[in-house]
Amino acid sequence: MSAVRWTGPANPIDEAVPRRLIESGRTIGIFYIESPATRQLLQKMRTGDYGHLVIASSIIRPAALVAGARRDAARDAWHHGVPGGRGPGGHGGSGFRRRGGRPPAQDPGQEARRRQVRDLYRRFANGCARHGLGSEAVAALWDMMESFAGYSFCKAHSASYALVSYRLAWMKAWYPGYFICSVINNGGGFYGTQTYVDEAARLGYKLLPPCVNQGGADYAVAALPSPAAPEKQPAPDKPAIRAGLR
Repeated sequence: MSAVRWTGPANPIDEAVPRRLIESGRTIGIFYIESPATRQLLQKMRTGDYGHLVIASSIIRPAALVAGARRDAARDAWHHGVPGGRGPGGHGGSGFRRRGGRPPAQDPGQEARRRQVRDLYRRFANGCARHGLGSEAVAALWDMMESFAGYSFCKAHSASYALVSYRLAWMKAWYPGYFICSVINNGGGFYGTQTYVDEAARLGYKLLPPCVNQGGADYAVAALPSPAAPEKQPAPDKPAIRAGLR
């Protein structure tokens, strides 16, 4: 598959139209920011600028939470023993392996990380004690920070994702029909096809049935776009989308 060159504005993050789209939470179809949790967060933040989008992208990460839950389940199963495993109470060969096939107890990096975390906790607890915080408050704060490690995100990674999201927001704001058709034709995103068809209807498009004579294999805007509207308004295309034959 050949790469697709971006032909939109060099800095879509400077445009007001996609920013308003993002801050309203109307981001269905837009990469990485279309989940219900992210859309609710964007609405509550009441701002769609690039900097805040980077923050939002780093906070809502369902995949990381799922991966963390699976990792914890695997570790617990190892320690408690599983049929076919050699953890305490297990039988036979190893049931769960990590990092190149080493069971957790044999991973040389694990103990080093545990020592590092214990050292950080001691320094944190001592600092809190010097400022008069009790042990319960210290434990609560530490638990909060420790849980955040399960879904925190590298800022550079989040910034690059947010730029992709902003470009797609620009496309949805200015060419909504073509954008929705592209999402559907590429297999969708967070949702199934019907959600994007419903989104097209919310955007004012009439869905036309497949047609051998007038349609094609893919979903498509039913007519060429109208002449560009004034510069400050998105250019409208004809309000109809025809379903594809496949």
